[in-house]
Order: sequence, then C-alpha cells, then structure tokens
Amino acid sequence: MKKNIYDKYGGSKALEAIVIVFYEKVLQSKNLIHYFENIDMNKLMSHQVKFLSALLGGPIQYDNSTIKNMHRKLNISEKDFNETANLLKETLAEKKFDWEDIDSVMKKISSFKDDIVTKSPHA
Repeated sequence: MKKNIYDKYGGSKALEAIVIVFYEKVLQSKNLIHYFENIDMNKLMSHQVKFLSALLGGPIQYDNSTIKNMHRKLNISEKDFNETANLLKETLAEKKFDWEDIDSVMKKISSFKDDIVTKSPHA
C-alpha cells in the first residue's frame, strides 16, 4: 500500500518543522510581512500544521470552509498568493520532498486560490 504524503515524510512533527521554516521565509518577505502584523504566530502555525496535515492525508480533520472567511479581510493579491506558494514549494524542496509530491501539494494549494485571493472589483 502506497503511503500518503503525510506519512511518507514523517507526519505531524515533520510538518511542524516545515511550517516553521516556511514562516521564517514568509516573514522575511517585504511583500508579505504586513499580513502578519499583530498575528499570534504560534496559533497561526498550529492552524497551518493542521491544514497541511489534512491536505496531505493525515489523521487531522480541518474545516476548509473557514479558509475563505479567514482570508477575506486580508485583501491578498494574486501576486502575494503566488509568492507564498513559491515559498512553500521552496521549503518542501529543502526538506527533500520528491518533486512528484511537491507538485501534488502545490496543485492542492492552488485549488484554494479563489478562496484566498481577493478579487479586484475591476476583474
């Protein structure tokens, strides 16, 4: 039986390490840092571990319906979404994920783009 991505790379502990490195990168971005002002990063990282766990086939259930509500007021641009996704891709590569698995993760992340990016009224 083929392992899911969650189990293949070490489960929750591995995802916790990935999320830490990912947010270190995000917080170094002059384009992205403003989204995280006055944010409880420990709470955010805990939510991100749960989200990724559910996304990658782990045992944690995550209510995806809240994603749109959580991001709506942030006015996230497509450019910033793409930069964030690229930082996650970079982090997964550094953590020695296979390219096939990285591609799978990125496709799943991309499926949330419309729930995260704020549509311009002129679009």
